[in-house]
Amino acid sequence: MRSLVETTGLADPAPVLRRTFFADDDVKARTKLDSITTVVDAKNVLGPVSATARKPSIKIAFADQIVLNKTDLVTAARIGRR
Repeated sequence: MRSLVETTGLADPAPVLRRTFFADDDVKARTKLDSITTVVDAKNVLGPVSATARKPSIKIAFADQIVLNKTDLVTAARIGRR
């Protein structure tokens, strides 16, 4: 069985992972964290939120895979800067 835990918006993944996979002994014994995928908003990742909040970069740092969305709204050069 596979499970997906989704954190919306700017949620910090660390507390979610701790509470979901590591805090409960039953859950810890029956599950294995396989990987973390983060969806990055290609249009807004370089905007004001990135300048004032650490959470987008924290989510990216935790990720094993990164999926870029809204790539149709930005140029390839803008995506390449990040």
